[in-house]
Amino acid sequence: MKKNHFMKSIVNIFLACVALLVVSCGGKEKKHYASPCDSLCEVYKLKSVTHLADIKDGDSAIFKAPNNKCYLVVSYKTETKDGQKDDAKVSATANPTEDCDKFTGTDRKAARTSAANAYTLLYKNISSFIKSLPGDDEMGKTHIPDIKIDSNSKRADEEQKNVHIKRSLIYAIALQADRDYRIIIGDSSDISKAEFFNITISGLPGKKSASYDKLSKSRQAFKDFFGINNCKRGNAFIFVTPIEIEFVGSLFFDKYGFDNKSDKGLKEFRSKTYWEIHPVFKIKYL
Repeated sequence: MKKNHFMKSIVNIFLACVALLVVSCGGKEKKHYASPCDSLCEVYKLKSVTHLADIKDGDSAIFKAPNNKCYLVVSYKTETKDGQKDDAKVSATANPTEDCDKFTGTDRKAARTSAANAYTLLYKNISSFIKSLPGDDEMGKTHIPDIKIDSNSKRADEEQKNVHIKRSLIYAIALQADRDYRIIIGDSSDISKAEFFNITISGLPGKKSASYDKLSKSRQAFKDFFGINNCKRGNAFIFVTPIEIEFVGSLFFDKYGFDNKSDKGLKEFRSKTYWEIHPVFKIKYL
């Protein structure tokens, strides 16, 4: 099956599930938040899992999360590169000698695998945060000095900030080739109105890095919550009932993506900017 047809079918499943959820819950409320598992709309006759890794490609399931809520999720195998220039591949099976959390890319490695040593700005939601950002052309075309994409490229002055977003919703997660976990978030559970943005649980730097402990703890907590294993080739997961979160992370501009006009996420959940929050080092599941 061609990739565009496959993605179209996945999105059609997503939209059909959302429509079914609205109808089965009375059709009056557009907020498709998760609920206690025993009260999730009974129309879904799907298996329940506590680990996303147990969902087969193309399957749907009810994900019973550690916060005692359930989420309707669709899994599919990623078929394209993540927009980075690195050719590293995620192993199909676990290798006992392999450090499966180690960042394997090179593009702006120094910035992508470190937390900003800076103050933290608080925003109530994604929309208010995005309005505060410099424009993409300002960062990608006219920035002085030019932002380099080599592995030693550190944070620009505009990236030396941490942000705390009080509320957003996870729509999708996917393991990238360099072992970053891409997370697509939005500001509304109504997909027709949501504004999307990319955040990232980073692959880990060397253990001597000042950010190693912070990033290692946040990465393990993320994997534990979702029940995923990055030693295996990753699936992407779309959440029909998005996961409400509060989180903290550092600003990052995807200069490589800007230069190469790379996709900013899945077509139907695409950010309007090459800005990201990368890495994320704290998530609270609401």
